Amino acid sequence: MRNARQTAQALGLLAPLMITIAHAADLGAIPWPWSSSDVSSDIPTYDWSGGYVAIMGGYNSTNINAGELASTMVDITVPAWAYAEKAKALAKASAQDMTASGGVYSLHAGINVMMERLVVGGELEYGKFSPALNAQGSFDQSRTFEANAVTLADGTAAVEKVGATLVYSNKTQMLDFALLNGRAGYAYGRFMPYALVGLGVSRVKIDTTMYATENHTIEVAGDFRSRSIKGPFRGSYTKDAYAATFSFGLGFEYALLDNVLLRAQYNYMTAGPLKGETASSNLARGGLALKF
Repeated sequence: MRNARQTAQALGLLAPLMITIAHAADLGAIPWPWSSSDVSSDIPTYDWSGGYVAIMGGYNSTNINAGELASTMVDITVPAWAYAEKAKALAKASAQDMTASGGVYSLHAGINVMMERLVVGGELEYGKFSPALNAQGSFDQSRTFEANAVTLADGTAAVEKVGATLVYSNKTQMLDFALLNGRAGYAYGRFMPYALVGLGVSRVKIDTTMYATENHTIEVAGDFRSRSIKGPFRGSYTKDAYAATFSFGLGFEYALLDNVLLRAQYNYMTAGPLKGETASSNLARGGLALKF
């Protein structure tokens, strides 16, 4: 009897505990936010897939290196010159980089494909420098290439010096460019940063002229005794041409409306080599895109 009473008392004490455990088991079925496996992101969704057209405008700064062109101009000006290599080295070292800056405008047409948050696409771009970028450079350099001891007819010791004077001018215009771009971005709702790379061509106009003279002098004890000049020889080069162009950049887009996008972009673009010239440009632009 005593054991029966103890068992009944024990069951009486365990009953409230069992009820509590049962309630706790029921609470486990409640879909708490931190335990749910299908909680959606709090970032608003936006579908970046589809085609688009865009217009952009901004500022451009371009640097043109024409050292190789200046060197080439020696061969154009004085073919088969005995001092050609020394004159070419002088021309290349004397040609300073040219700079130009101004507005740039561009039209874009492309398509995007969205895979979860990754957005990839392709784009055709046509850009125009307005006004056309005019970069100009010039130099006037004289150099002695050779000095030899000689004896004059009257027996006087002298030094014969041979050198050249190069006078060079160059005007290069960057007109426009066309690129095929590949883009990749990462979507944060209506905001998407992206990177791009592009290949294409730039249209360039080159107008350059060189005058070369060969200088012969006789010096006695450091003083000129006589001087003669061969030339001047003139060479010119004018060309409208296309230069291979590479571009890479960073930018972002923001969907103001479902089909209207705000866009900002920076590009570094290189063009050349073209007849010894290479150009590098920094472009900063902003604009709007229409998505469809």
